[in-house]
Amino acid sequence: MQSLSITGPATVAQVAHNTTIDRTTTYRLLGTLHQEGYVFLNEGSREYSLTFTIRQIADGFTDIDFISQIVASKLGKLLTNVQWPSDFAITSMGEMIIRESTHRYSLYSIHRSMIGRSRSLFDSALGKAVISAASEEDREQYIEFALKYEKTNLSKSEIKLKVQIAISEFQTNGYASSVDGTGRGISAIALPVQNLTNVIGAVNIIFFTSVLRPRQAASRFLPALT
Repeated sequence: MQSLSITGPATVAQVAHNTTIDRTTTYRLLGTLHQEGYVFLNEGSREYSLTFTIRQIADGFTDIDFISQIVASKLGKLLTNVQWPSDFAITSMGEMIIRESTHRYSLYSIHRSMIGRSRSLFDSALGKAVISAASEEDREQYIEFALKYEKTNLSKSEIKLKVQIAISEFQTNGYASSVDGTGRGISAIALPVQNLTNVIGAVNIIFFTSVLRPRQAASRFLPALT
């Protein structure tokens, strides 16, 4: 992994040469890392590269935890301004995992315990925001992980269609949205959270579909969410 971190994408032969580990052992190690979701194999070039998961682990003790603390403070201020609950979530093994939330403080929340819950990468506003802002390489990895870890019942072609629609809507509207994407009667808008190089996660605002539509919510709340 250190070799791939330094050189970028590389074949088994290149990794073996760079690490002075024999090719048979290198092939077996890379195969195990690929199975566990830590490296990605480009079937065309046969090159291995580090996945977003390992980058999150590498950066986790600095970026993710630090950003979660900052976002928690921002979510508190956001709740004061909009009243509706919000979540901050990151990608993990083909889905979104909520790291911070104001559900327990919002008068409009029907779910108090949200931290640790998962959300779909392809149906939730949180997931769509991340997918729309991610690089093409990361998007491919998200799709592969979702299929590998059975986080979706969709086929790869169906997922790619959903991804293209999500990207198009994000580029047109300037935000991601969902209607009944995470529960009946629940809608949301979301924006990605990024550092200098990567998409870290996303923040949403959740509201009842019977009260607001995403366009209305964006008109009222997007400046506070930005």
